[in-house]
Amino acid sequence: MNPEPPSPWVFSLDIRSARVPSKNRLPANMMRNARDTYPGLWLEDYHLACRTGGAQNDDFIIRNLPLYLADSAHTWLEHLPANQIHDWADLREIFVGNFEGTYERPGNLWDLKNCQQKPRESLQEYIWRFSKECNAVPNVEDADVIGAFLSGTTCESLVHKLGHKVPQTTKELLDIATNHASIKEAMGATCDRARDSKADRPGKKGGGQFVWLRPTARPARPLRVKSPSFSRRCSRNLAPTMATTSSTPSRIAA
Repeated sequence: MNPEPPSPWVFSLDIRSARVPSKNRLPANMMRNARDTYPGLWLEDYHLACRTGGAQNDDFIIRNLPLYLADSAHTWLEHLPANQIHDWADLREIFVGNFEGTYERPGNLWDLKNCQQKPRESLQEYIWRFSKECNAVPNVEDADVIGAFLSGTTCESLVHKLGHKVPQTTKELLDIATNHASIKEAMGATCDRARDSKADRPGKKGGGQFVWLRPTARPARPLRVKSPSFSRRCSRNLAPTMATTSSTPSRIAA
């Protein structure tokens, strides 16, 4: 008895027994299925990549599908009931029907209008975020993109510039906004350097930073208080001198 081919049981026996073509090159740059890609589109890309590599038999292409699925999708495929997929149409119906609900659909014009510049967000950061959001919105008119950007940014100087030179396309809008953000960032860096150099200006020719010191008052010298014993000693020492001084005039007078 021949062993069962190593493939998910959801595939028919013909698919699990499909032989490898003599001239076949597996898709090398094929990305695994992801939530941000429509499942039907990803499945068609996989089919085309396998055909380009030399595989002409759909049974063999379906058999190799688990090699390019994400872990969650691979687990889902392994737990499906047996013998549910017999051809490419069955695979597409089951695959798209399961993953279409988890597919992250592209945004719309309202998502673009809700892209507002945050309070502490720089203009360059907002342009990058707005451009990313704009790429996720398909089939949007240039006029709608320009209007959403003007209502979303908080840079008054850029709005004033766009009012004098109204862009006609999304590319022209992003070019003007990016150039304005670069000039604004350069001017801000220049002002910061000038402010720092003024704060670190040296106080003398010898160099060094000028440091302001708060003057401190010199403490008053405490008065020395003479003790009573010191006064008594001084009086005893001065007594003979005073006696001698007082007796000298009497001898002179004699």
